[in-house]
Amino acid sequence: MTTTSLPSLDRRYDLDWLRVGAFALLILYHIGMFYVTWDWHVKSVYASTFIEPIMLLTNTWRIPLLFLVSGAAYRFATDRIALRKVTGLRTARLLIPLLFGMFVIVVPQVYFEVVQAGRFDGSFLEFYGRYLAFEQSFDTHIPTWNHLWYVAYLWVYSLLLLPFIPLLRQINLPTRFPTWLVLVLPVLPLAVFTVLLQDRFPETHALTDDWWNHARYLYLFALGFVIPYSKSFWNAIRRLTWPTVIMAVAAYGGILYLRSLGLVQSELPEWKIAILRSYVQWESWLWIAALLGLAYRYLNHPSKILSYLNEGVYPFYILHQTLIVVLGALITGHHIGAFREAAVLIVGTFLGCWVLYEFFIRRVGVLRVLFGLSYRPRVRTVAPRAAPA
Repeated sequence: MTTTSLPSLDRRYDLDWLRVGAFALLILYHIGMFYVTWDWHVKSVYASTFIEPIMLLTNTWRIPLLFLVSGAAYRFATDRIALRKVTGLRTARLLIPLLFGMFVIVVPQVYFEVVQAGRFDGSFLEFYGRYLAFEQSFDTHIPTWNHLWYVAYLWVYSLLLLPFIPLLRQINLPTRFPTWLVLVLPVLPLAVFTVLLQDRFPETHALTDDWWNHARYLYLFALGFVIPYSKSFWNAIRRLTWPTVIMAVAAYGGILYLRSLGLVQSELPEWKIAILRSYVQWESWLWIAALLGLAYRYLNHPSKILSYLNEGVYPFYILHQTLIVVLGALITGHHIGAFREAAVLIVGTFLGCWVLYEFFIRRVGVLRVLFGLSYRPRVRTVAPRAAPA
């Protein structure tokens, strides 16, 4: 069965907007991690449970959405170039920034983490020398990729999928099928992976032992590769947009209710645990489907702002967590008040990312390459069809 083109969607601006929005949300989420009681690199003196319900709202679908949209971007990229060139291009766009990030960008995060935890009291330069020596005396693995694990996984998935691209291009949904199936069928593999693998391979982001994550993220990456040109899929998503939004909100309410019961999974029979975890995966897919539908309906149009953001979002992603950790660690001890501190951190993070991108990264060829961009900026009159990562 051949892939059906979407004449009205020659350029998928909606998916570009979703990618930009997902990364912006990720930045805000990591700022939120500074203020919740969950384990993270550094903590504010004002950390509490106050915003945790808001954080939970995105927990189940934030990263899965990124992998789905990245799979679509990979589809557009491989449609434009010869497959023999894909490995080199993906390595340039992903592996080079990953290595640069691990040995330059991420290092301040680790430094402030071990300092705040009381595991080191020396200067940054002293710590950096020991980091480059791969010293393992700080109760944290060195070197590390921290938030850049996503880039490592994306590079691996891109290479794994490469031999199957001709086959995946031929996959398409039937022309006629019950529209409600788009809210059910994609969830089934996610539920199976979760039931079979989550206990055996808890989330680590360490690549070599993260099999639950690999199963679901690689599946979503491949699904994202398959769906961009499927008329039947997008017609169903569009038709069900608002019912899906309502269902997603209701399903999240169910998540909060289940948490309020204080259920301890170890005390539940296995079949109940399987149902609960499958429910969480369904709630995740409902949010993804709702966001796909909203973007498809209202954001599938070109924009100069989108063109700018679509290139800048990758450097923003690489930079943001280091700025959050450094700014947060430096200001929290001054006790300026939770809301004032959060405002400074939000503005400082986004402004810092923009200044570094606008005045340095996007203007200097070597920096562009280190942050996953082409050596020279491309001249565009419309928003790009798909982003590089």
